[in-house]
Amino acid sequence: MYALIRDKDGTFYGSTVFALLTKKSLFNLDRTHYCIVLNREKNAFAVMYLYKNRIKGIRKDVIIVDEDQSGWNMDRNYFGYSDLLGNKKNLKNKNILKRCIEADNAYIYEEYHEIHTNKDREDFYSATGILHDGIIQSVTSDEITDCLIVYFTDTWGCDVEIVFSGEPEYNLGDLDPEKGNLCYWFSCSVFMNDDYIYLVSEDLNDISELEDWMCFFRAKRMKYRIIPK
Repeated sequence: MYALIRDKDGTFYGSTVFALLTKKSLFNLDRTHYCIVLNREKNAFAVMYLYKNRIKGIRKDVIIVDEDQSGWNMDRNYFGYSDLLGNKKNLKNKNILKRCIEADNAYIYEEYHEIHTNKDREDFYSATGILHDGIIQSVTSDEITDCLIVYFTDTWGCDVEIVFSGEPEYNLGDLDPEKGNLCYWFSCSVFMNDDYIYLVSEDLNDISELEDWMCFFRAKRMKYRIIPK
């Protein structure tokens, strides 16, 4: 598991996630999710809460871009520890810290992520928050490179740039600004079908459920970039 972490100064850095945990809040009304990662200097463990309550609303401070929990000891809700950390007692173990630092150094985070598999799709959902509250700021076509670039703002914790290449097509449906509507997304679905990849503005079970009023993008390839904010 890998995440982009908001530091104290508001900027972000990347770190492997070694535990994903939850605890009851002070007033026992809900649960607070947090994770154990490395600090920015990569010389110690750090505890980071996924969200922070503010006067203006909830802020997302941890963007999980890779959901892989292979080798983790988890409960049924996917909370637990990676095999590298093992448990909370090992946070003071220097040898385990060294192993975790080495594992983090070996991880290669790529700015653009291309979707090929179901895991890629799940990582996209996790990183973008299924584009919830996202608004399409721009749709730019480049005929020379055969690409379509879609830029989303106001998704939870980040903006998202999505590049569709290879026979790109799209339909804004009822979200078309020319119809007087805002390109606001509540959710999304990604499908691989007949050598094409689709991004749809609704939570669908199958691409056969796509209707004319829905906003969708289609191409041979789809890659995306997370811009934390």
